[in-house]
Amino acid sequence: MTRDTQTAATPQDRMTADERRNDLIDLALDILREEGAEKISIGTIALRAGVTRTLVYKHFANREDLINATYSREAFKLHDAISQEVNKATGFEGRLRAFVSAVLGAVDTHGWMFGPQEVHTQEVGFKAEQSQRDRRSVRAFAQLAIDEFGLSRREASSAMGILLSGITSLRIQAHVLTTQEDRQFLADLYVDLVLGALSHLKDRRSPGSPLS
Repeated sequence: MTRDTQTAATPQDRMTADERRNDLIDLALDILREEGAEKISIGTIALRAGVTRTLVYKHFANREDLINATYSREAFKLHDAISQEVNKATGFEGRLRAFVSAVLGAVDTHGWMFGPQEVHTQEVGFKAEQSQRDRRSVRAFAQLAIDEFGLSRREASSAMGILLSGITSLRIQAHVLTTQEDRQFLADLYVDLVLGALSHLKDRRSPGSPLS
């Protein structure tokens, strides 16, 4: 090959496999945010990336695999960001408020993850990852409940499993109640309900209580 016929490598030509995969996921993410999952296809992603469909298929088995990979990556990033906010706070109420605040903020930044599109994330691996994250959250708050409310591990784990499931309802309401005042109302209401439930369990265990 002569010097005249050589073509300089472009930045995309020099992408590693991981970089290419992330680049394709970024493109899918843009479509999810702007148009919804139904607009994603292998052909559309290849066109936007300026590559062949064959190259996209090297990284993803099909469009469902690509969509799941996008949700999985963003769910991991979101969970990590929320965890960092929670870990900055102290005490049960402080960490619960930080958690709720981060979740409500995520409705604005990642609202596309919390709508009908969630039906696309039914791949077994994704569901297993999400279940593990949920269990870690329950264990963390259960330990705080044990320390601050004197509950047994069984009580704390069961209570927090039930109470944290209310986050889904909180997210749904946050899609409708969007003002700062509305969001503060939702946050205060949820925290008050959780604290009230745990305080009731604590009172049942107090000496002299009819249920102790």
